[in-house]
Amino acid sequence: RGIFLIIFLILISIRGSAQDTQYSQFYAYPVYMNAALSGSHSGTYRVSSAYRSQWAQSLDRPFTSFSMAGDFKIETAPNKKSSDFAGAGLIFSSDQIGVFNYDVYQIALMGAYHKLLSARSNTYLSAGIHFGLGQRSINYNSVSFEDQFNGQDGYTFATQELLPANNFAHPDLGFGLNFSTTPSKNLGVYIGGSYYHLNEPNISFYAKDVDVEVPQENARLNRRLTVHAAASIPITDLITVLPRAIYNGQGQHTSVTFGANLRLQLVEAEASFFHLGTWARSTKSLSVFQPTDATLYAGFEVRGLMLGLSYDIYLREIAGQVGTGTFEFTISFTGSHENSAQICPSF
Repeated sequence: RGIFLIIFLILISIRGSAQDTQYSQFYAYPVYMNAALSGSHSGTYRVSSAYRSQWAQSLDRPFTSFSMAGDFKIETAPNKKSSDFAGAGLIFSSDQIGVFNYDVYQIALMGAYHKLLSARSNTYLSAGIHFGLGQRSINYNSVSFEDQFNGQDGYTFATQELLPANNFAHPDLGFGLNFSTTPSKNLGVYIGGSYYHLNEPNISFYAKDVDVEVPQENARLNRRLTVHAAASIPITDLITVLPRAIYNGQGQHTSVTFGANLRLQLVEAEASFFHLGTWARSTKSLSVFQPTDATLYAGFEVRGLMLGLSYDIYLREIAGQVGTGTFEFTISFTGSHENSAQICPSF
């Protein structure tokens, strides 16, 4: 396994174009895709989390992603029904790749300002910034090299392989914009975009290693462009359609996800809702878009608490599997609904 580790290290060092994690329920975790959505909710604070387990049917140790964020609203004119306001937040994310215990962590601060354009239609233009610190690590203790074999019963000797430091950190910068208009409680349109990894950090384990020469020109994390759109369209007093779409472009990788959820109010006098939705994702790695997976979604919402469960069904062969897929779970809570007339993108 030692030689495979070295090949793995070199590949992730010269192929810095690896994609960021893409959650199927991107609308349930809005600050991950756009810092301009910090504070953009009907409450005073919001806590959200997402967990994704990928390729569990093919790998003994599947790829797992976990993220958690908290953001809050800062009122500039608390006594006004509609006014400018600001938002701030903190986000933590973790990606764990079972092979060689390769882990990617990030913690980031976000800030946004929401400018009121029209009080009548509740229209806002928002801008946000993202400043993060990323860390990448790998565990050498679970790997054995040929020169460690003691000739009898195990790999007990120290290796002479020239390995780089097993962890390093890097800064990460980004920004985002968002436009929203909500002329009535259940009717709204939201369009935005973000641009992350502006500094294109070097993600090579060999970046500071002088003993091993590995090309560094392709070892930078590619910038990521995200464009998203959503709407809230009431059909009846109890049913609302929530169409959404997102585009992600990063290096040679491009993906488009689109679909819609139905928001069904269970009891007219109570704030409890059931969500059902279907989604489709297409990706382009070289030159042609191909359908990658379809997503089935169900969720339950009550008094600011939102639970969501989705399952991605692979439409083409991935990791030797067709028809199987990936589970994803999200949970969010929006607290202190003091002013429901304020902006409420409900991503």
